[in-house]
Amino acid sequence: MLVTRAYRYELDPNNSQRSYLAQHAGVARFTYNWGLEQRIAIYKNKQGNERFTDAMKQHKELNLLKKDLLSW
Repeated sequence: MLVTRAYRYELDPNNSQRSYLAQHAGVARFTYNWGLEQRIAIYKNKQGNERFTDAMKQHKELNLLKKDLLSW
């Protein structure tokens, strides 16, 4: 029999920690939406053999973008 336990912790961040957490949430949201937008565009356009993209291609492209355009 498998027993699963859950633990709940209340976070009480100070103002600088709140700002830091909000920044991380914003970056995660941007990255998810960017990847999803790419996959939807490829699916709609069906660009030759590149009907689907994989995570490694997206990671490489995102790393190039981070160096040039996304200097958070």
